[in-house]
Amino acid sequence: MLATACAEKGAVARYARDACRLAPDSAVLFNGIRDYIIDQDPTPQRFLYVPGTDSTPPDPGLLALQDKGPTYMYPPSGPQQAIVKTKLTSIGDYASLLVAYHGLKRQDAQHATIGLSATYISGKADGKTVPVQEYPVHCDSSGWHGPSIAKVRLIRDSGGRK
Repeated sequence: MLATACAEKGAVARYARDACRLAPDSAVLFNGIRDYIIDQDPTPQRFLYVPGTDSTPPDPGLLALQDKGPTYMYPPSGPQQAIVKTKLTSIGDYASLLVAYHGLKRQDAQHATIGLSATYISGKADGKTVPVQEYPVHCDSSGWHGPSIAKVRLIRDSGGRK
């Protein structure tokens, strides 16, 4: 029975390694950007991006934003920004996060980083910036996720003990 348990553990690790290695960049981006926005404080309730620039999140990243809440295009500069900000404020005093993408790097089959930065556009945190960072994501048998999601799973799996 012990040999079966050990073999099973190795099988799960091999499966995770192979599934992670074969996962497309779209899976890494969707899950990583989703977890990045979950990690922000205050928790954003609306999302923005600047379309047609090199900092526009790729399609999987835009889908992650849309998955978490209402998502709007934000003008790159000028008086149009004030119009969008006024419109957002008129809808409600919600934290709105402008997300900028700065690239994806895979270190190996189970580790990657996504370059991201953000600025709060409305709400109590209006003007707060999150500087460019290499947001780490990793993959295990449950898929690709960011560091806080892994920590929550570790705490849950250990019965609440850190």
